[in-house]
Amino acid sequence: MRRPTPLFMATMFLLAALLAYTAYRACALSMTHDESVSFLWFQNIDVLSCFFEKSCWPTANNHLLNTWAWQQSMRLFGISEWALRLPNVLAHLIYLLCSLGIILAVTRRFWIALAGIALLNFNPYLLDFFSLARGYGLSVGLCMGSLYAFMAFFRHGRWPALLASYLLAALAVLANFVAFNFLASLWGAMFIMSLIQEKTGTISFRFRWRQQLRMNAIPLVIGLVLALLLYRPIRYLQEAKEFHYGAERLWMTFRSIVQSSLYDNRYFAADTLWIFFLFYGILISLALAGAFWFYYRKPEEAWRKQYLATALLFLTSCIVMAAQHYLLGSNYLEGRKALHFIPLSGLLFFFMLYGVCSAHLNGWAAKLGAGLCLLLPAYHLGRSFNLSHCYEWRFDQSTRDMVEYLDAQITPGQAPATMGAYWMFQPTATFYHQVLGIRSFAAPPFVGGDTLNPGPDFFYLFESQAPQLEGRYTVLKRFSGGMVLMRRK
Repeated sequence: MRRPTPLFMATMFLLAALLAYTAYRACALSMTHDESVSFLWFQNIDVLSCFFEKSCWPTANNHLLNTWAWQQSMRLFGISEWALRLPNVLAHLIYLLCSLGIILAVTRRFWIALAGIALLNFNPYLLDFFSLARGYGLSVGLCMGSLYAFMAFFRHGRWPALLASYLLAALAVLANFVAFNFLASLWGAMFIMSLIQEKTGTISFRFRWRQQLRMNAIPLVIGLVLALLLYRPIRYLQEAKEFHYGAERLWMTFRSIVQSSLYDNRYFAADTLWIFFLFYGILISLALAGAFWFYYRKPEEAWRKQYLATALLFLTSCIVMAAQHYLLGSNYLEGRKALHFIPLSGLLFFFMLYGVCSAHLNGWAAKLGAGLCLLLPAYHLGRSFNLSHCYEWRFDQSTRDMVEYLDAQITPGQAPATMGAYWMFQPTATFYHQVLGIRSFAAPPFVGGDTLNPGPDFFYLFESQAPQLEGRYTVLKRFSGGMVLMRRK
């Protein structure tokens, strides 16, 4: 029996640690605003009816495949944080295995492979979404599966791999509509790659009708099916102006990715964002240029085709966003909606690292370069590591604790008390009120806007808002994250 190699043991350890991190947080983190809204609105809907019913689309919060998945998990395991989030934890497993598959198909060199794992997996902002019951984690996990099949097609030239790539991208769209950008970009990148003809020492372009008809039939049929299924949902969301959010300029898309990925770490004080944004811009430009440079030198090597295909996918995604902006008036993707650029950027950096180390660095120089690409993301993940909150909805980190605390404070003779909450906390407070079967106080009503309406026996809000209730309320308890529960005098 062969002993496991050091590379196998190291990669399995890293992947197991990452999966354990997201799985634990799926169990431990308080539910967040958007998760709670999805549960309260869609726990009893028939997902199939959402292809036709306008009532399913009050906002874009209904991520179809994710909604269906957590409904099934809830029916199997009951209502709990981990049950609702289980589909996204499984999506993380898919992401981990497919990212490892892409890396090991390119290299088995220890330090370069570990650096590839870090570049694709050590982003704390990306990891957040594998611990939440939202469609973003499910979508990006399926996109990574699509990328794995896409790369396999360039290694072996087998059509089932290309079909699998498009089908997984289509499932990503059903998990989150922003993945339409990824699917369209996949089609565009594949079309450009199919035009390239390799001959000994030369590269030419040729349009072959038979090949193009066969190759484009797959995404065309998939696109038509998605268009028929999603025409009404997208029209309903357009009428609700749900696609007007986002960045006003293309560069703002990537600034938002850098800002979110920093996870509020201030390495250079107030200049941190712009320094890292400039650094990212330089590196991604070099990685994109490197894809064409390395491919031109030896186009017959499979990894160079994969590198070029990744670069074309990245560039086509930018072109698709720009076309939507100028033709349809939609804004550019931003923040969590641009999540697929994180694995694409990681792949580009990995291919550039492999190319530079293989062609220009030997021995200790290559190990040093790869070691830095491993240690720097690992250090950043270590600084961002937490078991209490996620980046975008950190304000809900103590909502579960607050509900349980308040329930324990109210004596049976006082029940049922009344409770108010600032609108950002209301969905999650209502979720726990329902799921925990609270009887000591009534669920807080939803009151929009920033104005606080005194009256309830208790009020939960940001500590910075407490002065608005001074004179009528006194602080009962302060919670981590800057929230406070107040009691009427």
